[in-house]
Amino acid sequence: ALEKLLHRASKKVGEDIERLAFNTAIATLIEVVNAATRATTLASASDGGLTRDQLIRFVKLLAPFAPHFAEEIWHKLGCADALATAAWPTVDAALLVDDEVELAVQLCGKVKTRLRVPSSADAAAIEKLALADPKVIEMLAGKTPKKIIVVAGRLVNIVA
Repeated sequence: ALEKLLHRASKKVGEDIERLAFNTAIATLIEVVNAATRATTLASASDGGLTRDQLIRFVKLLAPFAPHFAEEIWHKLGCADALATAAWPTVDAALLVDDEVELAVQLCGKVKTRLRVPSSADAAAIEKLALADPKVIEMLAGKTPKKIIVVAGRLVNIVA
């Protein structure tokens, strides 16, 4: 999860710098820090948080905004050359694609629950998963849906 997040952050921060949208670039870096903190807190001390390679990539992303601080961390990580001469982190396009998407499930136009489905799922599979969800079964209370509308990647609307 952190690996995917770092690749997305590398892409987004690079694009934000080009657009001079520094506030959103910094917000993206904060998201990475928060995710790494959660991973460290939830995992045991031996396997939580960022790996050294991930930390090096993060420091490269941080450098345009906090150059002196990033340079100090860079050398503490054992990197001999100057951070300013280091290449921008490369982005693996395969890691930018979501494996799952979250869909809103509506009953008569009102959002009642959310459902995580594989991003490759077709409308029929999404419909089947939505109808099998315990909250949907409870809300339908034995009624047969008249119509089910699936908007790929966004929502499922069940009209009962």
